[in-house]
Amino acid sequence: MKVTSPLNVWLVTTGEPLPLDEGGVRLLRHGIVAGMMAKRGWQVTWWTSNFDHTTKVVRHVDNRPVTQTVMPGYRLMLLPSRGYEKNVSWARIADHRDIAASFSQFADTEPVPDVILCSYPTIELADAATRYGASYGVPVVLDVRDLWPDIFIELAPRGLQWLARCLLWPYKRQGEKALQRANALIAITEPIVDWACARASRKRRPVDKAFALACPEPQP
Repeated sequence: MKVTSPLNVWLVTTGEPLPLDEGGVRLLRHGIVAGMMAKRGWQVTWWTSNFDHTTKVVRHVDNRPVTQTVMPGYRLMLLPSRGYEKNVSWARIADHRDIAASFSQFADTEPVPDVILCSYPTIELADAATRYGASYGVPVVLDVRDLWPDIFIELAPRGLQWLARCLLWPYKRQGEKALQRANALIAITEPIVDWACARASRKRRPVDKAFALACPEPQP
């Protein structure tokens, strides 16, 4: 599809450094993509968490989304977050659920975008974004970054993997539904794209592609 006019794009991604974070952070995958879109004149809204996953610090104490303008046409929507101290914890699971619920609540108050680019995981936010897309007829691209929840089953002791499968079955089902609703599946490698299509129970399509990790060229 050839784009002939500026698009209104939503990025739905948590866990990455933000362009307005202090300390001269290095932007990652969606941070780089968001900047490229904005420089093309597109309207960019990046839905993310008010919690900094790296430093484990809440950026702003507020029970509503905090809007920050990066540049004209490019804004951040920081969703309320309770935060967590450990990456593997019940608190993190609760935080992911809260952020997905906040997105579902506040996304309905915004103008409908032309397209959504959402990271997977988190499973909860991918589920919320694809539900929104299905409700409003907005195409959603899921960028699959990790094999959740399969990776947790593989990390369990061999004798307890059956128990891990049982405990994670609802999580697995939620992830599969999100992948099935997505209009396109992308990832950093071909095997991950194949994994995502298999979990979506469908054959790979021309729009399902692998995009390797990269960084901007140094400026002179």
